[in-house]
Amino acid sequence: MESDRTNTKHKTRGQSLVELALILPIAILMLVFSADFGRAMTAYIQVGSAAREGAAYGMQSTAASQDTSGMIEAVRAETTTIWGEPVAISFPGCTDTLTRPSGAAYQCVAVTVSYNFRPLVPIWPIPSSIPLERTVEMRVVN
Repeated sequence: MESDRTNTKHKTRGQSLVELALILPIAILMLVFSADFGRAMTAYIQVGSAAREGAAYGMQSTAASQDTSGMIEAVRAETTTIWGEPVAISFPGCTDTLTRPSGAAYQCVAVTVSYNFRPLVPIWPIPSSIPLERTVEMRVVN
């Protein structure tokens, strides 16, 4: 009777190790995917914030809306690199089609910040590089 109990204990100990060996790689993979998702969301927030700062600089006046170097400095003050990779800054044309009551068109400024996110573990369903881009348009105050 005593030998049956000790034999059962050894069987359950082995079963636990097998379960751990099966579940551990999946759990680690989920942890890595979660970390990469968090990094990607952080990068996207930084890209959006940098584009917003550049557009906010340009919308202050008509002169500031033409000052691309000032807008670049505003973007760089917010972020120069994300996870060690530089950001790209461009100035596409505005698409604001509204007009003032006087009939004149509103002047606007647009700033685009781009970044290529590279995951920690680029395995099959996740590409090796994910482009993140954010364009912010604002009307010029004066």
